[in-house]
Amino acid sequence: MAESNIAGDYLGGLPLTCILDEGAITVTDRMYGVGGTYETGISYASELREGDIVTLSDETSNTYDACKGMPVVETVANADDKVIGIITSSPRPVIMPAATGDADSLTKRLAGQYYRVATVEIWGGITAIRTARLLTADAVAVVPGVTTSLDLDVSQCTTDHDFVLNDVAAAAGAGFMPFHYAAKASGADMTILVGIVGLGTAAT
Repeated sequence: MAESNIAGDYLGGLPLTCILDEGAITVTDRMYGVGGTYETGISYASELREGDIVTLSDETSNTYDACKGMPVVETVANADDKVIGIITSSPRPVIMPAATGDADSLTKRLAGQYYRVATVEIWGGITAIRTARLLTADAVAVVPGVTTSLDLDVSQCTTDHDFVLNDVAAAAGAGFMPFHYAAKASGADMTILVGIVGLGTAAT
């Protein structure tokens, strides 16, 4: 049976601006257009486009500060278990690198803002996306896409009237999915972005 051309997209999810990790960027000094003119141009190792399905990147480089508060998404690969949504806008560059070597690692691309951003329709049962204060209890590293490593800090939420989370060991947390990475640490008060995926756990 042929693919139908009847409209059937009813939308949904939550629109969120994301960084696109498209791999190494190659800068070419002279790229010619169809009219014979040339300019400096760039190409991406794993170019993403509007309509592409993407997965959440769980690299340790993806901290809240390094990412300017935005999640990082990338092209889907075999066995990915963090497929997060679909790109719904045309990607746009933030800053163009001057040379290939300026953007040959994710760490360099984040530091120099040598990446493109786009709106992603977020899936995965996420009903809300909020910034949270992460106290870090030195239990585990907080990894993007892992839904069992965070729970609510009852004492701080009550005292500070704020959304405060802690890392928990042995997959004891539930309800909160981090979009950013935070290393295992003790009391390293920081900000992360989290998706609410269900009823959450809480502890003092």
